[in-house]
Amino acid sequence: MQHNNGKEERIDLEAEGITSFVTGLAINDQFLTIGDRIRNQVILFNRNSEGKWARQGKISPPEESISYRDGFGSDLELDGNLLAISATTQHFIETVSTADYYSGSTSQLRYLVRLNSSLEPQAFRMPVERKSGFIRFNLLTENRIREIVLTDKGKFSESVAIHRNLLLIASVEERCAWLFDLDKPKHKPLKINCPHENSTDTLGMTVAISGHFAVIHSYNFFTGFTLIRSLNNNSHKILEGGGQILLVNNILTRFNPADLSAERYSSLLEVFSLDSNATPHLISKRQDIDNIWLQNGFLVTFFTGNNYDDPGNRIYIKPLY
Repeated sequence: MQHNNGKEERIDLEAEGITSFVTGLAINDQFLTIGDRIRNQVILFNRNSEGKWARQGKISPPEESISYRDGFGSDLELDGNLLAISATTQHFIETVSTADYYSGSTSQLRYLVRLNSSLEPQAFRMPVERKSGFIRFNLLTENRIREIVLTDKGKFSESVAIHRNLLLIASVEERCAWLFDLDKPKHKPLKINCPHENSTDTLGMTVAISGHFAVIHSYNFFTGFTLIRSLNNNSHKILEGGGQILLVNNILTRFNPADLSAERYSSLLEVFSLDSNATPHLISKRQDIDNIWLQNGFLVTFFTGNNYDDPGNRIYIKPLY
């Protein structure tokens, strides 16, 4: 589906009163939601009569919840008109010895909102829960929360991706990912290995899936690689390098934010098109981007600006198909 005639759109967040660093954003054809953590709210946009994004309202946490004061909108997921909102709330306790130091804990919470109804968030389970030898995934897909319970022997990580009936789960300990067909619960899952000469250095793993590809990204402190596997003919390719990966249909993005500790003084966004044999073809490169989101056919890039001539805090929304 072509969005807005394929034109890139810009939204100046400062003009909308959003001054914080955007950590949560979700978008589809109908809705755009942006987490504003400074004001502890989520801002809702939808299309106006001219086909442009227009602000429609805001979503706030329930007043009786522990996320009422901070952390609301730290991560957003959107499917149809159902929005999942994560909240990360810090609990600080002043130490006895001095008022300058604090200790405390962190609470993770999750809420669901129907965007075409009252916008009242309802508390819900976290995406991944472990208990008594089982792991439960509460995943937003096809405009509902789908609950999947699996026997857990400690091999599954919390990196998981779902596309319709396909569920991909990383296993850092086993150096692989497991692909489940939820429509065939009696079938054994497919094990997708991550062959690489430096595999022993891997500290983490993330996964992504679409109707045609499964992607597994492994990374360590300084580098990484991305394994791309075709679900149609089982061909695979390895793309060297690190970064956050996102996948929609046959579009794969990899984003490396600036990191002074790793001597990366500017960020790097790479956008690839995957052919039928899982070969990545570079479409574009961009630098000095502060964050990205790839969702439902849209690539959203976020800029904060770094000088007086650039007010920053803006997003660009580009339809990819």
